[in-house]
Amino acid sequence: MSDFNIAKNTLKIALNKTAQDTIIPPAFREIIQEQTKGGKADLERAIEIAVKAHAKQKRRDGSPHVLHSMRIMLKAWETSENAAIVAILHDIDDTSVNISELKRDGFNDEVIQALELLTKKDVYSYQNLSAIKANEIAKQVKMLEIADNLSLTELATEDQKDIDRINKYKRTYQFLRSK
Repeated sequence: MSDFNIAKNTLKIALNKTAQDTIIPPAFREIIQEQTKGGKADLERAIEIAVKAHAKQKRRDGSPHVLHSMRIMLKAWETSENAAIVAILHDIDDTSVNISELKRDGFNDEVIQALELLTKKDVYSYQNLSAIKANEIAKQVKMLEIADNLSLTELATEDQKDIDRINKYKRTYQFLRSK
């Protein structure tokens, strides 16, 4: 079984889905089919890119990394499709996928701009956090990412590195929430 199919099957299980030949949750699938008249929507393409890109990556708790992005995507979807796209792709900097490829794939400027902010190597610098704060989608996704990263399963140990990471996330979250 290919890595893509393993990730696809893992997503089906994680989303409590029946064995359908899709990785898109039913609510998304209906909207996508309605909006695209049979073609692939940006969200569907983004999910496929994320599943393939993160296929071999694992989280600290051993779960597939793409599930982290899926959890954030499901929450971001409440705001907009663009927010959901950015959420599913927010960790592409840890993969072989790059922003130039996403531009060529036709993702819109709002998505690209948010992803450029979230995938910078110095994402936690004051200058970059200020830019993220000014971009509503990037800000929302970063805050959702921090919340997901602070889940109890991610904090199984409490060594100094974890404490430092928690404090960094707390400072970042407070900065992004401030006026």
